[in-house]
Amino acid sequence: AAAFNQEGTVNSLAHPAPVGSQISLYATGLGPTDVTVPDGSITDPSLLPQNMGSVEIFIDRKATRPLYTGNAPYSVAGVSQINVVIPPGTRSGPVPIYVSMGHVVTSQSGMFIAVQ
Repeated sequence: AAAFNQEGTVNSLAHPAPVGSQISLYATGLGPTDVTVPDGSITDPSLLPQNMGSVEIFIDRKATRPLYTGNAPYSVAGVSQINVVIPPGTRSGPVPIYVSMGHVVTSQSGMFIAVQ
């Protein structure tokens, strides 16, 4: 998974995220947004279209409500940023993470984040 820890480091086994901290995930294919951004354009941070469908995140098989789902600022249109808090009780080490759009698991299998 393309993931960044709360302090801005790339999430990895060398830089795991603590339980209770926020991580930012980056994905494509999360469907339409509330504002149309022309293909190939860069998303202006003053206009951050949000995903219209219900996005759910499962960290270590626990459903976790995202804090934000929408276009990533300064990224090409279609790249979504998902901010989520690692839930209490999450195991340490590499844990599976899944993204669900509209109650269907849509992310590829084999995605992991590192938890402290």
